[in-house]
Amino acid sequence: MGEWTEGHQPTWQELVDGIGTALIDRGHEWLADGESLKHRRVRAEFTPPMEEIQSNPTAPRGRFHEMWCEALQQVAEEYEEMQSRKPTLSEVLGTIDFSLGVAPERFVRNDEGRQLKTIQARDPEGRS
Repeated sequence: MGEWTEGHQPTWQELVDGIGTALIDRGHEWLADGESLKHRRVRAEFTPPMEEIQSNPTAPRGRFHEMWCEALQQVAEEYEEMQSRKPTLSEVLGTIDFSLGVAPERFVRNDEGRQLKTIQARDPEGRS
């Protein structure tokens, strides 16, 4: 990931929507447990007092959606090459979580000063 935003960094909502829609539309191609996406949404949780952000499954499929599709496909290809298997949903989100935790300013516009705690997939009521 890195320069994939071509000069425009997404907001946290755009980032979470891009991940969520990419996984909804094509996760079954990349994930070992693609069925685990049913009825789940990507959620970014932040340290208090900030709220969490939940992906919108009907968000527009724009440039951030396409960028995440490419990035997630690359992650899946690396797993296939290095481990001879597809990654799980939690492994993919863990990879994103780690990258954002190290240097979020490289990937997202953070006008609100949010501090990411974790990115997970949960059902709309918040259960894992």
